[in-house]
Amino acid sequence: VSNVKIHSILSGSCTCLTLQKVTIPETIEEIGEKAFYNCTSLTTITIPPNVEVIGKNAFKGCTQIASIDFGNNLVSIEDVYFPELCILDCVILPITLLNNFSTSFSNLTSLSQLILLPGVDGKCPIIKEENNIWKAPCNYSNLSIVIRDGVKSLNYSLFADCSNISGSMTIPSSVNSIEPGSFRDLNLNEVVVDSENRSYVVIDRCLCSFDETIVYWGSKQLSSIHLPDTISIVAAYSFYECSELNMLFVGNPNVSFEYIKFNEKSDENETTNKYKAEKVKLKLLE
Repeated sequence: VSNVKIHSILSGSCTCLTLQKVTIPETIEEIGEKAFYNCTSLTTITIPPNVEVIGKNAFKGCTQIASIDFGNNLVSIEDVYFPELCILDCVILPITLLNNFSTSFSNLTSLSQLILLPGVDGKCPIIKEENNIWKAPCNYSNLSIVIRDGVKSLNYSLFADCSNISGSMTIPSSVNSIEPGSFRDLNLNEVVVDSENRSYVVIDRCLCSFDETIVYWGSKQLSSIHLPDTISIVAAYSFYECSELNMLFVGNPNVSFEYIKFNEKSDENETTNKYKAEKVKLKLLE
C-alpha cells in the first residue's frame, strides 16, 4: 500500500512453503506469533534494528535458516524454538534476553558461533536454572562465543551446567566485572581478551583480573598447573571440574585460595576442593 508505514507483522501472516528470502521493512517494530511458521524454504531473514518484540515460535519450522541476527534493540521475545534438522550455524542475540531462550538450542547440532550483543543496557541477566539454554543433548565441541563491546558484566550463572561446550570465547574491552563461577563448567580451548580491556587479561592460559586474581582456567584435562607468579588470589570455581588436576605449582608463597583450604605443611600440601572433593597437592616453588 503506497505511503503506508507498516509497524507489525501479524501472527501467521507469512507462512509460505516456497518463501526463500525476507527483508523486513525498517518500520516494523513487532513480529507476531508464528509469523514465519513452517517457512521450510526460508534461508535468509534480515531483522531491522527497530524490531523490539518477537512473538512465540515466530520461526518455528524454518529448518533452512543458516544464520539469524535478532538485533541489539530487541526487548521482548517469547520462547524461541529451533526445530530438529535445523542447519542454523550462527545466532546473534542480546545477552539481556538469554532467559527467553529456554531449551532453544537443544536441537542446534550445527551451531558453531554465538554472538552476544549488549542489548539495551549491557547488563547480563541471572540465568534461571529452568531457562538454561545449554541443557542440551548435543555437544558443542567447536563453538565460538563472541561477546560484543558494550557488555559490562558476566554473572555466575551465565554458563552454568554447560560442560558440553568447548571451543573459544572472546571478551571485549567493555567487560569490567566477571563473577566467580561465570565459566565454571566450560571446557574452553581458548579465551581471548581484547587488548584494550583494563580489567582482565590472559596469562599462561589463565583468565586473570588486573588485581592478580585468577577467574578461570580453560583446560579441564591437565594433571598439573603452574600458576603465574603474579597471581595472589585464586577465585572460587577457578578449577571447577578439573577432575584430572592433582598438582598446583605456585611461585607466590602468599597466594590465597577462595573456598579451598590447604593443610599447614612446609612445601607440599594436600587439599580437598569444597565443591568437587578432588585431591590436589600444592607445591611451592623456590
